Amino acid sequence: MPLIHVLSEDTKRNAPIGISADFRGADAPGKEGPKRDLPIKTRYIRKVTEWFTFDPWLQVRAELRDGSVLEIRVTDRTRHRKIHKVNARNKHKWKTRKKAVQRIDARRTLPGGMVPQRPATPPPGWIRVRIKDGKRITLNATAKLGQVPEEQDQLQTILFVLTELFRWTRPATPRRTA
Repeated sequence: MPLIHVLSEDTKRNAPIGISADFRGADAPGKEGPKRDLPIKTRYIRKVTEWFTFDPWLQVRAELRDGSVLEIRVTDRTRHRKIHKVNARNKHKWKTRKKAVQRIDARRTLPGGMVPQRPATPPPGWIRVRIKDGKRITLNATAKLGQVPEEQDQLQTILFVLTELFRWTRPATPRRTA
């Protein structure tokens, strides 16, 4: 809900905000990728199977007041590994490992005639910004987080990535100073 309030402040009056949210989790059907066997380097490990689950749980699209279009996609990716070990006394062990990362992709398609300008300070190292030229210039910001943020930090992380897109353009109207 807080994300909707923040976006509605920058959208045109009565303009729709498209939101697609999938809260079924990564275990839902269709989100698991194919399994593959990894090469084994030690004699005590018999088999290592790896697979990924992709959970694109949030997609947002909004048309902003300045004529630009903002798109957000948040995806959780989890790597699963199942390891089969045998020790010297022929005891079998099966272990599973999981590693989750989150990727936030934000795209802002600028209106015709608006030109981006490189900000004075570079973006943080965990955010990558790309500019795509064309009929309408597109700014893409991608953040790959080493771990999935806690629920209370999720909104701030998404807004931090979005802020990076707006640092590359000047506001159309001068800012007020209070």
